[in-house]
Amino acid sequence: MLEHGFDDGALANLLTNVRGALDRHTIDGGWWNTRPLPLLVGATDIGYSYAGTGTDFWPMFSGRFAVTRAFDRAVLSRLFEQAAIRYNLSRPPETAWNLAFCHIAWPVLHAILPAELLQPLTRCLKEVRARLDLSASDVDLLAPIRSRARLFSSLRLSAWLENETTAAAIIRAFLDPSAPPLIEATAMARIQRDLSRDASASASLRDARRRQRALAEMGEKRAPRRRAAAEIRIAPLILRRTDQSWSLALKLPQMEETERVTARETLDSMRWRASLWGEGRAIPSRNLFSDYPIALYIEELPSSDAPIFPDLANLQLAAEARQFLESLRIASGPRLIFSDADAAGDYCQIQTDTLSANNVYLVLAAPEHLPAPPSVVSEGRIVGYQILRVDAGADDVAPWLAGMGLSLSAPARLRWIGAPELEQHRPRRRFASGTQIGFEIVAGTGACRAKLSVPGGETLAIEGASPLIGMIVPAIPGVYTLTYGESERVEFDVVERADTAPLVTIDADAGTGAITDLATRGITLRFDSIASLQEAEIELIVRVGGQNIGRAVDVLPDTPCRLSASHLIWDRLLTADVVERLLEASSADLIVNVTRIAETRFSFEALQAPFSWQRTAEGLVAEDETGLLPLFSVEAAYPFSISEGGPNLGTNDVVLVRAGRDGPMASGGYCLGPKSWNANEAPLPRRPERLLRRFDGLGESLDARTSIDSLVAWSAASVDHPITQYRRGQTIRLLERWAVAQLCGEAWSKTEASLTGKQGQRFASDFLDACGELGIGFVDLDLTGEQRGLLRRTLLRLIRVRSLDLTPTRALQPIDEDFAASLDELFNDAYAGMAEAIEAVGDEAPFNLDDDIDVGEASDDWDRALRRAADQSALGDLVELLRPLEAGENLSLADFATMTPDESIDLLTAWIENHRPDHHSRAWSRELVEASFWLFAKPGVAARLPWRSATQRLLADSFSARAIRYAVLRSGAGGAGGL
Repeated sequence: MLEHGFDDGALANLLTNVRGALDRHTIDGGWWNTRPLPLLVGATDIGYSYAGTGTDFWPMFSGRFAVTRAFDRAVLSRLFEQAAIRYNLSRPPETAWNLAFCHIAWPVLHAILPAELLQPLTRCLKEVRARLDLSASDVDLLAPIRSRARLFSSLRLSAWLENETTAAAIIRAFLDPSAPPLIEATAMARIQRDLSRDASASASLRDARRRQRALAEMGEKRAPRRRAAAEIRIAPLILRRTDQSWSLALKLPQMEETERVTARETLDSMRWRASLWGEGRAIPSRNLFSDYPIALYIEELPSSDAPIFPDLANLQLAAEARQFLESLRIASGPRLIFSDADAAGDYCQIQTDTLSANNVYLVLAAPEHLPAPPSVVSEGRIVGYQILRVDAGADDVAPWLAGMGLSLSAPARLRWIGAPELEQHRPRRRFASGTQIGFEIVAGTGACRAKLSVPGGETLAIEGASPLIGMIVPAIPGVYTLTYGESERVEFDVVERADTAPLVTIDADAGTGAITDLATRGITLRFDSIASLQEAEIELIVRVGGQNIGRAVDVLPDTPCRLSASHLIWDRLLTADVVERLLEASSADLIVNVTRIAETRFSFEALQAPFSWQRTAEGLVAEDETGLLPLFSVEAAYPFSISEGGPNLGTNDVVLVRAGRDGPMASGGYCLGPKSWNANEAPLPRRPERLLRRFDGLGESLDARTSIDSLVAWSAASVDHPITQYRRGQTIRLLERWAVAQLCGEAWSKTEASLTGKQGQRFASDFLDACGELGIGFVDLDLTGEQRGLLRRTLLRLIRVRSLDLTPTRALQPIDEDFAASLDELFNDAYAGMAEAIEAVGDEAPFNLDDDIDVGEASDDWDRALRRAADQSALGDLVELLRPLEAGENLSLADFATMTPDESIDLLTAWIENHRPDHHSRAWSRELVEASFWLFAKPGVAARLPWRSATQRLLADSFSARAIRYAVLRSGAGGAGGL
């Protein structure tokens, strides 16, 4: 790293000398090629104070060195690169952030720890749940921290952690200040000064030190782990059905997380590829540790004595990991037993000689065990075995099973009693240490037996008559295993009482908090979790006046996730009757319950106008403290034509009634309409011939003030019936489209309409295009155009058949190792399918599957391809319309989909301030940006904000209008539902 070691006075003298030299010699003039270090040290010093993408590095550079003449920024990067070669300095790794900001990546890298990274780094250290072994290697120390950084979606922190030596040294100094420093003392002093100025980062670091000390003390109290003896580990087979054929896969058991991460990174760095039983197709090493089944392409099963991975003696791998891989075998023989299909449609091999009479099994039987009884159904053949579906409860199967050495028994039943488990719906049950954990076992036949294995290797066994009741009070945290019945086995966790972090948190973006937001699905539920929560049940309840009027249940998508208006659960919850009762209520509650895990309540109230509406014998009237107010009415078919007087209740269309003394108020209106209505009976508003931006007469044109006033009035009004609500929604969508055309321009409006129309379509095709552009997944082969088309069609077919989750929303968060492995397998299988199709017509495949095809990409690479596809399929054309171009591209990097509205508004305020045109003398305030944001997102919310002033600023600055509209679409808050 480039560190000067100067005190403040010496550094000031250096910067003064550099400034004087720059007055005489430009950066790109060649003079600095022989004496670059003073300039590079000065640039690196700026990197310490660089505060991320929201600030500009180059204005800070120009201000410090009084550089007024333009220069090629790439020249400064070349000086850094030459110095890196000459002095063996670090180079920026190829991360997404460094590639996007390639010139400032050099000075920011050599600023050992920029101030902007203090908060994310200390927060990451605080949130790491595993013990960090400071004596371990740099790779082992950083592995859990990198995983947490990916969970936070911090690209800059992830990029900084790629410089392993520096990152590990800083983290060791942070967590153990008493240890001898590995970083230059002046550099650590600078970092400590920056840390002392940041109260939030200092507090997070103190919490991280306390957590690590507690974890270290806990580890010392635990009994030492008994060294596992050499043993044979069985890898179960997985039987799958694809289309009309069967296939086999192998599910490898996994090591502990720390050893698993270390082994995977070691083998990845070696580019090692494994061959099952020393032959066949090579498999990327990351697939071995993904816990994802590996497809088998074999003619017959090897024997049970054959190691799955032979010849590992010379592999440069930790002894424990190598012994683990060498111990793996499969259980083959004259008959193989598979359980019934799981939720994913897979049949998993089981090791047992006793079958439950209540279950159905798949049996792979060798020819000597045929023929089977009449009740046994043949499903086909695979690797020399007959696939048989066996109902163990059938009358004629017991003698045939006995001939294969199998017996039948009624299964034992287990019931948990005693202390309740912690945070239910975890993959394994979890109990607190020191509590009474009880279980009851009812045997199917004979006596009851149970064996409990506790951490440390001790085993407890009990036996007795059915039902058998046992009770333990565990004191040692860890994984406990209870074995009962014939072969039933269950694991559960015991943790310290302090481990009470919630599995999931629930939040909502509810706009005004009005009942109309709930009735019109104008809210988005957000579910955040530290670890992914899968297959949880979610229940939504609508409660009015203490009575439940609507309820819907569904399966929650894997967290973190969002439930937007398009989710099917809202269709089941907000029926016509529920919506009608909501619109009549003054208040309502939405109860969100993730079953047995978390429950949250959100309250909604009816919009209160600045006056009150009353129904009298004369009709609808509006009244405030001074008396009755004049009424104005507007028909949905003519939303800009305001008539004085009350509504014409004889019309067959929705009427908006507004009130006010000098003119109609923008908020507080009331929509009336028929209780039954045919969508074809009322015409939609006709688009004006011209959309004007000026504030004068209408004629056959529509000026911006009238358009926005009408949009706000219709959005902020309450309704009398669900049918009225639907008709009003049609009008609002048209008014919103015209407002976007006036504020952002016709080109923007047309582009947005076309993108919104094709949202969600062809994403798989866009993903393949992105993979081709980035060189990910595709092997560099000399294929003809026809062969490339065949490969693409094969990939699209496999994506459709396997139902891979390739959607724009998949790109909003980093993918896990399992999904990366499934994408590797997708491309490998596509090449295999392509070769089979070519050879089926008598031609020779243009490649060798074993030698040429080996797709094994890093998960970060698949992330890049998904993000590229999301940008191309949704917002690429809109980004090109943002100005200035470079600022628009920077704005496109923001992750609006995961940001709250306040965070988006803060980012937009800073962006507009930094990039507004020079000829605009009037600056934007945060209040105006907030009003503009909600004007595009939810005009009903904007009615309570200075929307008129915001409209004038949007008309005067179309560049900022487009940026705000872009942010609304990206966040999914807009009326169109986002992109």
